[in-house]
This record gives sequence, C-alpha cells and structure tokens, in this order.
Amino acid sequence: MVMLLIFLVCSQVLLYEIMSSDLADPLYWMRLILASNCSMLMELGISPIITSGMIMQLLAGANLVEVHSSLKEDHALFGGAQKCAPFILGYRTLKTFLLTKILVFALSISFGHAAVYVLTGFYRQPKDLGASICLLLIIQLVATALIVILLDELL
Repeated sequence: MVMLLIFLVCSQVLLYEIMSSDLADPLYWMRLILASNCSMLMELGISPIITSGMIMQLLAGANLVEVHSSLKEDHALFGGAQKCAPFILGYRTLKTFLLTKILVFALSISFGHAAVYVLTGFYRQPKDLGASICLLLIIQLVATALIVILLDELL
C-alpha cells in the first residue's frame, strides 16, 4: 500500500522548472505501457527496469554472463542483478560486489534516458533552461528511477 502511494505521489509531482502543457504528447502510447507521466517525476516510469532486464537477458542468451538456471542461487542472483538487491545487501560476497556493478549499469541506463530527454529539448531547449536546471532535471529523473528500482525490488 505504501509503495503504491509513493508511486502515485511521484506520478503527480511536476519536475522543477517545468510547466505542464496541454500540447499533444508524442510519447502518449509509450507512456501507457511504461507507467510514466509527462513532465512529472515519474517521466521515465519503468523503462530503466525493462531496459536493464532486456540487456541482461541478451547477455545471458549470448553466453556472455554464465547463469545456471537449474541452481536456485544463480537464478536468484540473476534476478537481483536486473534490479538492485546488491545495493541493499552491501558487499558481503564477491558475487554481490559484481552484482552491484549491475546496479550501476541500471542507473547509468536511467542517466542515459534522462540525459536524452533533457538535452534533446523534450521540455525546452537546453540553452533556454541553463546548465544548472538541466543538471537538476537529470538528477531528479535518475533519483526517481532509483526509487522505482527499489520499489520493484520490494515486490
């Protein structure tokens, strides 16, 4: 219940210095699938989770990451690698240390998404916003993506 409340609050809070507009949203149908809201903290939605999961599946399918699906431990570690369990558990073992790099990977995907949104002028032209506002928008989007990853891990 609390997780849903956090998600809904993030879906209703506007990004700093961004006004909601009544213009047609070119990503409307994608937003329905990715649980995101235009110009809100939840702009990225669940896309960082989906993207990191697809990349991990591709790496496992290409045998670049060795996963034995018959072992419960490997299956659990692979599932955690797609999210952020190592971030919560700390560096207790070498495997969790390696999986923490996957969290950094998921957050870098979030950073890439946020940077593309802000620097391509999705809200306004970056030169009109200024460098500090652009950086603040990217930080807001990445922080909210981290919250979504943590909420997903709680489920």
